[in-house]
Amino acid sequence: MKYTDILEFDDSFTERSNYGFSEFFVVGKDVFEYGGFSKGVKHPAIMKSDDVELILNSLAFFDIIYFTRYETNVELISAVSRKGKVFLISLADVLERKGISRAVMMYRISRFLQFCRSYKADFIICSRAKNAIGLRDVDEIVEICKILGLEAEETRGALYRLPSYIEATD
Repeated sequence: MKYTDILEFDDSFTERSNYGFSEFFVVGKDVFEYGGFSKGVKHPAIMKSDDVELILNSLAFFDIIYFTRYETNVELISAVSRKGKVFLISLADVLERKGISRAVMMYRISRFLQFCRSYKADFIICSRAKNAIGLRDVDEIVEICKILGLEAEETRGALYRLPSYIEATD
């Protein structure tokens, strides 16, 4: 399988094969992220917000939904599923925290993933690394996701699924 990741830094010096990825997408270069509706949305577009109403009202304009609160909002999850959109799960949301804050975020993401599976909402997993130190290889991401309640093949599928959402909107 060819795995992909989304990064928040330019990966020009990064050897993809060392991490098990065939491709890295960079926010602002290969995918575009918005915090709300914008008339000039470039695609592929990520909607990053913690506001359920804003996401629901803007769903038609975005390809990937990054719901930063990971709340188990049934209306949002079912709407994303119906519209054929995909949720983004960022491992940076876990790995950049410590202590109780990390545990709380792991619980939220775990519950969110359970609801996504129940309502058949697709999701992709990425590191959203801010620098080379934040990069994780595919096997490490699989192990982290096991803690979040995903099976290894489910995680690999979520890492593999990303290009179909990126290429479909170019």
